[in-house]
Amino acid sequence: PRAGEDAPAFAALCVASKLRTRAWPSPEVVLARLYAGMPVGTVRLTVTTELGAPVPGVRVAVLRAPLEGDGFGFGDDGRDGTRGDVIAEADTDPVGGAELLAPVGVPLRLEAHHAMLMRPQAQPYVLAG
Repeated sequence: PRAGEDAPAFAALCVASKLRTRAWPSPEVVLARLYAGMPVGTVRLTVTTELGAPVPGVRVAVLRAPLEGDGFGFGDDGRDGTRGDVIAEADTDPVGGAELLAPVGVPLRLEAHHAMLMRPQAQPYVLAG
C-alpha cells in the first residue's frame, strides 16, 4: 500500500475466496494433513501374557484418534468409538516386541489383536516428544 492507504485485508480475501468455492475440507482431512506434518517418534511396545510371556505375531497398530468421544476414540460410556486412520502397523517379533513410527504430542490410539490368541484391545496414547 501507498502512504496513507490501508493495507488490504488478506484474511478477509481468503475467507471470501473459500466461501465462493464452497470447497471447505472436512475436519478429518484437515486433521490428516496436520498429523502428516507433525514431528515423528518411535512407539516401542511389547505384548505379553498375564504371566509375562512374550506373544509373537500380534498385529499392532497406531491410529489417529477419531473426532468422537473423549478425543481418543472412546465414547462417554468408555466403549470404542469409530476407528481412526491407521498411521502405522506391524506384527510383534518372536520376543513380543514391535516398533512403529507415529506423530509426537497428538492423541493416538494403540490397537492389538491376534485372531487365535487374544481378543482385539485398544487404548489411548500420546507419544511424548
